[in-house]
Amino acid sequence: MKPINSGAFSYVDYQSRLFSLLGSRGYEADVISFDGNFADYPVVIVPTAFVMSRKIQKKLETYVRNGGTLIATFLTSAKDECNTGYTDSLPAGLTEVFGVTVEEVDPVYEDNRTALRLINEEPEAEQNAEFGVGKDHIWSELLQGEAKPLGIYTEDYKTGKMVISSHRYGRGRAVYLGTDLPDEQMGELLCKLAKEAGAEPLPMKLPAGTQAFSRRLDGKEFFFLFNFSPDAVTIPLCRPMRDFLKEKPEATEVRLEKNGFAVLSGQ
Repeated sequence: MKPINSGAFSYVDYQSRLFSLLGSRGYEADVISFDGNFADYPVVIVPTAFVMSRKIQKKLETYVRNGGTLIATFLTSAKDECNTGYTDSLPAGLTEVFGVTVEEVDPVYEDNRTALRLINEEPEAEQNAEFGVGKDHIWSELLQGEAKPLGIYTEDYKTGKMVISSHRYGRGRAVYLGTDLPDEQMGELLCKLAKEAGAEPLPMKLPAGTQAFSRRLDGKEFFFLFNFSPDAVTIPLCRPMRDFLKEKPEATEVRLEKNGFAVLSGQ
């Protein structure tokens, strides 16, 4: 297999970026191991899982068949747990789940990035024109199979080739991203897929450098907000909430000082 663009790729940085793109748009995400219970989540994202055992392949297949939404990125399931390359088509052990096989691969550098267009699985669905266009990044996999295209190339010899796919399998859905996308397109695509899977965003608009998490206790919902930015921020709330710690009345925004935090009661 050709070498990845190592200068632009770090696994930890990549998965952290996906986590941040979801969080900045109000979607909570947990980081769990392959030993975790996938059934607890409407969406499971597998970022560049280059090494994957047959056991985990089967676990992911079962998750999708039972109704889950699986999102995997390029270079998924290329080697087994002994670091031995699979001889079956990639993504190994999951081609039926994703409805695609990887036809061709290439590392992507700044001088060979290729334009692509994101498309809706449902033709009548609306889509922001700026969201729907971009260029590949880091890695490129041309996909072939019965899955529906969510992204196709629009220039060079790759024109018309599928690079992002969506496939209904069992009661669930499997989406394969054969390349990386710019932050805006990647964030919007992940949130679109999460929403379609039934995941709900947090009822607030988070500025850069902030994070929020929700928990339930005795039937009540609480939101934990943190400001990691160097400045104070004001966070707009989509519905009135009460500052639980400061015992303030309900408001539609909350101010967090530098390195500040707040606990809001949603009910």
